[in-house]
Amino acid sequence: MYLCNLNINIMNNTIKHLPNGDFEVLSMKPRRVKAHLGKKLHNINTGEVLYFIDKDHGIKRKLTPYMNFRTTLPNDPDFCQINLILKLV
Repeated sequence: MYLCNLNINIMNNTIKHLPNGDFEVLSMKPRRVKAHLGKKLHNINTGEVLYFIDKDHGIKRKLTPYMNFRTTLPNDPDFCQINLILKLV
């Protein structure tokens, strides 16, 4: 059995393919999104930052590989979590 990690560059992001078929984003260029189409949440205890994007906008910009449709905002189900850094403008 051969295990290999392939690194490729997609849309200015470096993607690392893992042996189990998943992928991990190694370096990310922040995506510019209008403030009403994206949300940024901070976890007070851990300091972790989560980004959410409008589902329709993310699909139009072909960001579906990075979107987690199962995790939505509690107060707005039209937003789902995205595994990219968003720059809200």
